[in-house]
Amino acid sequence: MPATRNRYQDPTSIASTYRATLAPEPRSVGAARAAVVQRCLQWGLGSLCDDAQLIVSELVCNAVRHAGTDIDLIIRPLENGLRMEVSDGSTEQVRLRSATFLDEGGRGLQLVDALASDHGVRLHPGGKTVWAELDTPAA
Repeated sequence: MPATRNRYQDPTSIASTYRATLAPEPRSVGAARAAVVQRCLQWGLGSLCDDAQLIVSELVCNAVRHAGTDIDLIIRPLENGLRMEVSDGSTEQVRLRSATFLDEGGRGLQLVDALASDHGVRLHPGGKTVWAELDTPAA
């Protein structure tokens, strides 16, 4: 996957970054969706709300299902979009799977791949961070 682009709206501004620690339980998915919608609207990125909700839902759901550790959520505006990062305590690598029509799961990263303008995984001591970026639509 491509390297992370440095497109932060204001790299020196902590105020333009949302951070939360979520419990490894299903209700955290809804909390993450609510947080991303609130931030999109706050930062004038309302056109990204629907796709951002789907992406953050998939990333947090995967962390709840597969890692079982606390989840760190970071949402920040980019120069022309939004970046979402979900970190967990598992070093298990995420992978894009090919799900058949009979499979109940396995489509989450396909969805992220289809919607995000860029995405990737960063391994670090104590876990991993899965991130995705959305670009604002051209005017």
